[in-house]
Amino acid sequence: MKLARYIATLGYGSRRDVERLCASGRITRQGGHQLTATDEVGHEIAHDDIRVDGAPLDVAVGTVVMLHKPVGYVCSTREASRLVYELLPPRFRERTPVIAPVGRLDRDSSGLLLLTDDGPLNHRIT
Repeated sequence: MKLARYIATLGYGSRRDVERLCASGRITRQGGHQLTATDEVGHEIAHDDIRVDGAPLDVAVGTVVMLHKPVGYVCSTREASRLVYELLPPRFRERTPVIAPVGRLDRDSSGLLLLTDDGPLNHRIT
C-alpha cells in the first residue's frame, strides 16, 4: 500500500494532506531519511520505522485497545454526551476502519472496555 494512503487510514489527514506532509519532509524513517508519498508500506518500509514529525505512528490497523471506561462516558459514536472516544487520541476518530467498542458498558458503569478496528474479531468476541 502506498505510504500516503496508509498514513491517511491511521487518521493523520486525507491522502492529499499526507502527500503534503511528505513533500514538506515531515514524514521520515526512524533514522531521519525522508519518505515519499509513493513509497510502499509493508514491502519497503515497516510500520514501526515510520515517523511523523519525529514521533512514531499510532498503532497499526488491526489493533485492540484496552481502556478503563470511567462512569459518565458512553460507548457510542453518535450520542451527544461524553463519548469514550474523548479518552483516546483525537486521530483515533479519523481512522479507517473506525476503532469501535467491543460490546458496551452503560453510562453509569466503569471498567475494562476493548476497542478494535478489526471487524471480524469484534464480531467473534461479542
